[in-house]
Amino acid sequence: MSKDVTIAIPIWNVEQYVAEAVESAARQTYKDIQLLIVDDCGTDRSMEIAINKIVELGVADRTKILQHDKNRGLGIARNSAIANTTTEYLYFLDSDDEMQPDAIEKLMAAAQDTNADITLGSCQKTNADKTKSRAYSVYPKMVITTPQAGIYLTAYAAPRITTEAWGKLYKTSLFHDHNIRTCHLILEDILLWMETAYYAATVATIPDIVQTYRVRPKSICRTGWNTPARQELLQKLKEEIDEFAEQHPCMGMNEVRDRMKRIVDAKIAK
Repeated sequence: MSKDVTIAIPIWNVEQYVAEAVESAARQTYKDIQLLIVDDCGTDRSMEIAINKIVELGVADRTKILQHDKNRGLGIARNSAIANTTTEYLYFLDSDDEMQPDAIEKLMAAAQDTNADITLGSCQKTNADKTKSRAYSVYPKMVITTPQAGIYLTAYAAPRITTEAWGKLYKTSLFHDHNIRTCHLILEDILLWMETAYYAATVATIPDIVQTYRVRPKSICRTGWNTPARQELLQKLKEEIDEFAEQHPCMGMNEVRDRMKRIVDAKIAK
């Protein structure tokens, strides 16, 4: 493996923010990093801006670009990243967010100290123009080693854990060994977290802020939930959460199932 960590950035219609996202990934203090850009066929200048930033920063030699044949959605973009990651670790960065400069350095130190399958960093959130920021997920320093360690963490140790794919450093083998992929275009992170949490034997958390989540009024996750297609998807997702919990019983799974369904119910009610 030529690099230790892949930072995967799916890109679709984020021309206002993508330069900051790419630069935050490229300027990590931990240098043994591969950037993996997934072009999900947006209609604005996002990819042009991203490529210009890659050239400007001189990181083209450690950047790989995957281009979809058409817009396929964030879930499939994550799958493309998983399938094309050859490094030992994988980190997802959404293209309207930013990483702290030492994010990978801090996460890698904890991951290597604990041999964690998933290492979670604390995160903050900000509004679109970054005029107001506050804590989003704050963890103490913890290491949990037990079968289904991530399920235990979610159910008991960190009940306010974020289910998003970002903010977490994964061993790539976790995805490849268990054939874990997303199965939805939106809210794709919920089942992805349940699966990775179930198969992780060791998870670690650190109090350090590793990422800033930008809350945008017109982002994919904040609009359009009352359409018939979205409502149907949400109902199907609840069924799949029940199915996964039934097929993978373990300590804490019922609690995690109920929490994931509450997240979906909140979207249904919008």
